Amino acid sequence: MRLFYFLSFLLVLTISSCDNELKITADWKDTTVVFGLIDPLSDENFIRIERGYLGSEAASNSFSEPDSFFYSSLAVELNWYDEDDNLQGTTTLIEDRSITLNDNGPFDVGSDYRIYKIPSATPISSEFEYEVVITKPNEGITKARTNILNPNKISISGSSILFNSTSNTATLRSSTLKFDNNDSRELASAALFQVYMNFYWREIDQNTGLVREDSIRFKYGEQRPRTEYTIGPSGGTDGLFGLIANRIPVKANVLREFQRIKFEFWAADQNFLTYSELKTPSTGINQNRPNPADALGLVDNGIGILASRFKKEYDNIQFNSSGNPVSLKDNLLINPDMCPLRFIRLQGTDTCICKDVGSNITIDCL
Repeated sequence: MRLFYFLSFLLVLTISSCDNELKITADWKDTTVVFGLIDPLSDENFIRIERGYLGSEAASNSFSEPDSFFYSSLAVELNWYDEDDNLQGTTTLIEDRSITLNDNGPFDVGSDYRIYKIPSATPISSEFEYEVVITKPNEGITKARTNILNPNKISISGSSILFNSTSNTATLRSSTLKFDNNDSRELASAALFQVYMNFYWREIDQNTGLVREDSIRFKYGEQRPRTEYTIGPSGGTDGLFGLIANRIPVKANVLREFQRIKFEFWAADQNFLTYSELKTPSTGINQNRPNPADALGLVDNGIGILASRFKKEYDNIQFNSSGNPVSLKDNLLINPDMCPLRFIRLQGTDTCICKDVGSNITIDCL
């Protein structure tokens, strides 16, 4: 009897070992891919809709084949609901093939992009929740929902920047920026913030008289939300001017004149944060990550993301001219990192520039 069982087991093992084909791909399944970031401050909002790649070759071999990435036709609607989930309105998205997202890039398919534009008359407000409904040629339906951020509740506060409504000017008074996030509704509040600083100046070549405009751009670290928070470079004032000086080359025969600063303030919602955390590799010791089901749930019967973000700009900002002990405007000249860059200050008919004399930094006015 034992011999019978052993021979039976050996026969099954022999038969199963004959099939040495390894399947590395699953059966094809129609997968709708949705990417949409709705900005309440933008005049134009778009939703990109495509399909999962289908083919036995590498995807790079079909970059120029629209049928590999897009549906031949779709019906796309946008619905919006109040806080009690009552339908308040609906509109049909407009297919737009005039936009080139990757001009001459590897995924460039010319006029065959399928971008769907939200009509400009559509009310985009944090008072509503929005749902994209996509009906495909095979009658399958894909849906995605998102709330909209409230940009009016997120603003620069405190003494970071002094806004003067009378003269329509803004003055930077601190190396760090303080923000308020006051919306009591969690879904209308930002979950991620990113700030960029743009520094503009004019450069005069003393040999040729040539005048050129130039600028640099750098970002402050990302911040997670709370009611109040402060963002800026470490090291205070020295850290701020150290960042600026590190990006501008020293030139012996130029004079530089500061023009203005512009801050770009980006905010994104929880949908965006969850999606980005899933897409970003873990580099720290803590390997805890969001539940993929939370992100996949953003798109029903598909993958991708529908979220809300916005950008605010604070432009034409000047450095403050009075400080204790030294103003930010003075630091343009006498900060040790800035002195070699030859920034000037106009005082009446005089042009003042930093002069480094040994360990003592002085100002010469001509």
